[in-house]
Amino acid sequence: MQKRWIPRPGLQTVLEKALQRQVIVVVAPPGYGKTSSIRKAIASFDRPAIWFTCGDSKNRFAGFINTLYSQLDEMANNTTSHPPPEQIPEDCAIDFVKSVEETLPHGVFLVLDSLDQNPLKSEIRLFLKQILDSHPVSIHMILISAAEPHLDLTDPARSRQLVVIDEQCLAFTRLEIAEFLSSIWGKTAKPQLVDEVMELTLGWPQGLQALGFLFSSPPESLQELRSSTHLASFSPKEQTLCLPSLDRMERELLYSLSFLKTFSTEDVILLTGVPGAADHVEQIVQARPDFIPAESGRFIMNPVLRASLRAAVEREWSPRKIKEHKILVASILESRGELERSLRLYLENSDGNSAHRILTTLGSQWIMTSDPSVLTATT
Repeated sequence: MQKRWIPRPGLQTVLEKALQRQVIVVVAPPGYGKTSSIRKAIASFDRPAIWFTCGDSKNRFAGFINTLYSQLDEMANNTTSHPPPEQIPEDCAIDFVKSVEETLPHGVFLVLDSLDQNPLKSEIRLFLKQILDSHPVSIHMILISAAEPHLDLTDPARSRQLVVIDEQCLAFTRLEIAEFLSSIWGKTAKPQLVDEVMELTLGWPQGLQALGFLFSSPPESLQELRSSTHLASFSPKEQTLCLPSLDRMERELLYSLSFLKTFSTEDVILLTGVPGAADHVEQIVQARPDFIPAESGRFIMNPVLRASLRAAVEREWSPRKIKEHKILVASILESRGELERSLRLYLENSDGNSAHRILTTLGSQWIMTSDPSVLTATT
């Protein structure tokens, strides 16, 4: 089943209004569509966005500044090099604000994503605080995290320039759930069933998607819905995920699969080369309710487990090993034709040659088909 998207004008309006504040904190557990919702809301503004993903193991200050200036230069078609300082000078934040004001007349969104994955270095926190203290009208800071970010936001809160978007805001309403179920099943869902789904999922977007995979047609009864062995996959109240029950090797095997949209147990052989890995993973998948059956013997990993695995394994691996592994995953995704996902991993891990190859392929496809959706991955 393909992912189904329905219009959410209410959420879009809330986010567009929130993005007019100086600081926007988006905090919710995995699976609530934090990043995708913000990307869509930002697209309605003339103001571009600079993105820094904190889960990429590049949180040194020099890497942070280099990311900011390289994206800023690209937006302005500026070839001037900004050598990143090894230590934060007192005027570094002010210089960045001035560069934004001189370069981008409409200002910029500064987005820090996955703040819960890797703690920010003290130099980066100081840099962000200096920006906030200067009250720039040209920079709107967006903080995306599964937990409350460890930043001093007292000043923007006091000046009413801070807004928090939480899971209650991101969750589907009852009406949106009804529309979503109708789009999946091809007919209007019964009100009693909609109420039951609302109670079980609490409007959790990823849970609704999981439910759609499990039930390609309306369940025969509410009991069938409640008695599903995969209830934990679509009900946040039933989350029973327990990483300590997985040993280190099991965590690393599943970590490899966490980057795939859907997976079969054979995929782990390509990703790890570990003898017997497929049989071992199959035993794990069959024993836990955290894996949702998809088409043709494939599975979807519960988003909460996915996020927990990535955080746990990336604390154990070196930055070099993480980068090499993600590039390997990207190459497998590319071979399977999942160009958007592979492009994102190549770019996140600074593999410019591979990213250029995919962009060239997408450009050729667009020229041949004139289909603008082909270039979705480049936006």
